[in-house]
Amino acid sequence: MRINQQEVWATRIMEILITRYGYSLIKVQEPIVTNDLWLTNPLHPEFALIRISPYPIANDRANLRRLLDIREVMNSLMKAETKMLCIHVCRDEEMEVDENIVEFCIYENYRSSDKLDRLYPEIFPVLTKSDNIVTTYNRAIRNVRNYQSGLRSKQQAKRLKDVRNWPVSYFAIAVCLVVFVLALIIKQESDDILASLVMGSYYKTFIYGCHQWWRLLTSGFVHVDPVHLMSNLFALNSIGQEIEKIYGRKKTLITLIVSILGGSVFNLICEENIVCLGISGGVYGLVAMLLMYAIESESIKNPQVFNYFLRNMMISTIISFSPTVSLYGHLGGFVTGLVCGVVFSSKDSWKNLRLHTLIASVILLAGAVYLVINDKGMGPLYLGTDPRYLQLMDKLGFHSTRMRMEEQLLEYYDRFGY
Repeated sequence: MRINQQEVWATRIMEILITRYGYSLIKVQEPIVTNDLWLTNPLHPEFALIRISPYPIANDRANLRRLLDIREVMNSLMKAETKMLCIHVCRDEEMEVDENIVEFCIYENYRSSDKLDRLYPEIFPVLTKSDNIVTTYNRAIRNVRNYQSGLRSKQQAKRLKDVRNWPVSYFAIAVCLVVFVLALIIKQESDDILASLVMGSYYKTFIYGCHQWWRLLTSGFVHVDPVHLMSNLFALNSIGQEIEKIYGRKKTLITLIVSILGGSVFNLICEENIVCLGISGGVYGLVAMLLMYAIESESIKNPQVFNYFLRNMMISTIISFSPTVSLYGHLGGFVTGLVCGVVFSSKDSWKNLRLHTLIASVILLAGAVYLVINDKGMGPLYLGTDPRYLQLMDKLGFHSTRMRMEEQLLEYYDRFGY
């Protein structure tokens, strides 16, 4: 391993800041400098963002735009306005590169200012030369990993102990898993389609013919294929927790639910009679909400953030046009998420935009209700699937439900001359 003394000291400083001062290591894609270490602690009263560099202070002048872009993105994510502290492991004197960047130089028996000692008194003592720099470096990395692993375990144990503090994504995942297990059991007596219908998947005939409007929501929590389930839950957990950090539990839950409903309504208006299931409409809504936050905070101007969304939009579009995927379900969820992103925004200059979005949403909702009520595209009817579903309901012991649905379906068929 090629590593020099400055890099070892930078790693030791990182270790102290993480284990003693509550900072967390973050990954920043750096096309120019790869040895910088980035730390955040939103609760620190003075420096919520720290960069540790084993390079001379003069490098910052050449990479100033990059540093300011990263600071802007991190401040928007933390919803804070803080200066960035740069700690250079070198013997240089301090120089003011930018008013938003505070720089200190520190080395063995040298520091450019004693203010760093007052803020973080445990840093300077670690700057002693090591007999074996590789061993010292590896020990520091191991200590950080062990500390973070222990911290995560404590946080997870505390979170699991208090169910009330579970992230919204955990509750949604739990519901999806329970429904999936029940669908597996029902599949022993039927097939994927019938099992999904029993658990509440979207199906136009039952929504209109049997007035089962609840399927517009329950369809979002139904999965019968393990690959479909795991891909959706992985995406939900990743994006859901990021959204919750920004907007809180209540707004995240509202966005997830109305995005599922939005996807179902788009299907109801734009699609013919299909069976549709999965929480991807809700996930697309959360992605759209995160996109609106990036636009609101202007972090979208950062090339890395822009490229992140561009890649995800391209992949999501390709997936949405796959033959077995509901394009309108994804589109409806995404549009609903965009609306939620505007309505839940906090930017003062967006006040009129929020008002106009609310007015437009009410008008669009009224239009959607009109289209749903006057929908003539009920077909095709599946006169083989429906009787098999009624037989399955009988087999599962729901006799009164079967009889009521049979009467409603016969009346529904009469409208189409069947």
